Amino acid sequence: MIIATKVMKPGRARVGKLGNNITLPRTVTVVSLLAGLGGSLFGAVLGIILGPTVRSVLLGAAFGAAVGVVLVNYSPLEGESLLTWMGLTLKARRKRIYVNGQQVRLAIGICPVTRSALGPVRIQRGAVNVPSTQYDARGVLISKKNHNLHEASVSALMADLLGGHSTPLFPGVPSTTAPPRRARRSLSGK
Repeated sequence: MIIATKVMKPGRARVGKLGNNITLPRTVTVVSLLAGLGGSLFGAVLGIILGPTVRSVLLGAAFGAAVGVVLVNYSPLEGESLLTWMGLTLKARRKRIYVNGQQVRLAIGICPVTRSALGPVRIQRGAVNVPSTQYDARGVLISKKNHNLHEASVSALMADLLGGHSTPLFPGVPSTTAPPRRARRSLSGK
């Protein structure tokens, strides 16, 4: 199995120049640039509210820009954004399953169970007797249709030939339960 999501998934759009006059020292993702601008605007407004001085406005803008860039670029789960990680965490907490008062993670095979049963669950053992002569080593019914007659035991073949099943294994071989054929008369009467 080849995992090529990094190759197939395009990266974020990047910017290296703002207008004709401003060239950035290195390329920056558009998301980071917009988050920095939005955070600086929010921080400047907060600086005006807290203390209407130029210093508080500039410090608020710088702090807001830093917080905006960190929120967009911080990745607690490799390859995912902070917002995606928070969404997955909330979804996992909302879909917890409790059995006998303890939190558990249930799965049937590789499929996780998203909700538990609505009432009490009782698991019981059970079995059915299966004649080993009718099934091969893989658990498939021995029949002509399944192409596994070579694995049948002699007693199973004899039971089929003597009328043990409604459909014979060998249709060309006459069965003892089949009615005898009538002789045809020829047109000449002989």
